[in-house]
Amino acid sequence: MYGRDRHDGDWVRHATAVLCEGAPAEPERLEAWPPAGAVPLEESHVPAWRRGDEVFLDIALSAAASATTGADAGRWAVHPALLDAALSPGILGGFTGDAAAVHLPSVWTGIGLHAVGASRLRVALSPAGPGAVTLRAADGTGAPVLSVASLELRPASEEELGGATPSGDAVAAGPQRPAQIRRAAEPEPQEAAVSLVQRLAACSEEEQEELLLELVRDQIALVLGHTDGTLVDPERGLLEMGFDSVAAVRLRNQLAQETQLSLPSQLVFEHPTAVALARHLREEMLPDDAAAAILVLEELNKLDDSILGLDPSSAARIRIAGLLQGLSAKWL
Repeated sequence: MYGRDRHDGDWVRHATAVLCEGAPAEPERLEAWPPAGAVPLEESHVPAWRRGDEVFLDIALSAAASATTGADAGRWAVHPALLDAALSPGILGGFTGDAAAVHLPSVWTGIGLHAVGASRLRVALSPAGPGAVTLRAADGTGAPVLSVASLELRPASEEELGGATPSGDAVAAGPQRPAQIRRAAEPEPQEAAVSLVQRLAACSEEEQEELLLELVRDQIALVLGHTDGTLVDPERGLLEMGFDSVAAVRLRNQLAQETQLSLPSQLVFEHPTAVALARHLREEMLPDDAAAAILVLEELNKLDDSILGLDPSSAARIRIAGLLQGLSAKWL
């Protein structure tokens, strides 16, 4: 299978395959769900369970992802967002003996497509030898959708993790100097995140969304290998831009570093445009009355500095202490 990102670009071979005659044998149905004896996995981007060496996932296609990549799941044999979630690096790493490293699907053997158009998948992954897994996927009733006899995994290269440019034409062509988007001297991530929250707290809701949208577009441009975040269409789906699992993980990691939020690996598929990502970040960074609380804390810090400058024996300090005790009693 060959592809190119422009009509006059070079053709690139992405895959080699051999097609066989006859329908593939259907695997067993996945009716009992979750399977008996399976234990929930706490740290997973989707509902997940483990039973011995097997891992089971329950993946639903969000309305946002469906709207971005197609009118509905019926447009696809297997929706790419569902398949990407099933084969996320965080899940696959557990089958390689090196869960900390990012591993990607490499060689697919014995692929069988049994149904199309599923909007929800029950996925069963099990070892198929060193660095390989067997995959079975069923719809919400347990009927088979997809099966892979063996999927060999390989470690992601430094280029893929650090500087690869996904295919797509979301931004204009130009010199590949993503480092220009970064500032020459950056603060520590935690300090930068605190500063960002303080800036957001002082802004209106519209200004908050604009500020976070600028951050998101800059990070998308970095992943795509381009120099200017303003060239990223804020309404265009990231999958249309060429994002794959590796690009999604890179963007999630960069946004997590910038905001100091704990973000799921499914982030890009649940919030598949720059606008949707910016709104989600705002909800996470400023939940409920967080903005007001930040302003109160800033005023208390100023008050603390002022009080320390007063004479400990002054009548004003005694009166202020009484007022603070009264405020504390009301608050607690």
